[in-house]
Amino acid sequence: MLRGAVDGATIKLRQLGGPNGTMVIEDSAPLVRPGNSYVAFVWRFTYGPGRDTDQYYPVGGGPGLFLDQGGTLKRLDPESPDLPATITLSDLAHQLAH
Repeated sequence: MLRGAVDGATIKLRQLGGPNGTMVIEDSAPLVRPGNSYVAFVWRFTYGPGRDTDQYYPVGGGPGLFLDQGGTLKRLDPESPDLPATITLSDLAHQLAH
């Protein structure tokens, strides 16, 4: 956890789409894959005021999700060129601390 708080040591990440390409709402939003590590900027998913769930979703879909490649984070969303293509985990932690 770099910043903020979530319930528990792991989170349930809610995403639109499916592994076979069906029901994809936003083609550019990458789906997480088992076995990979990610840094995700998340919001709690709710069904409306006072109807919280134990699930979270990436902020903005794809822009809120980075693949962790041994301490170097890779932007997965091709539609967000204003975000860095890569950033180290330590640099991100430093920026979030200020």
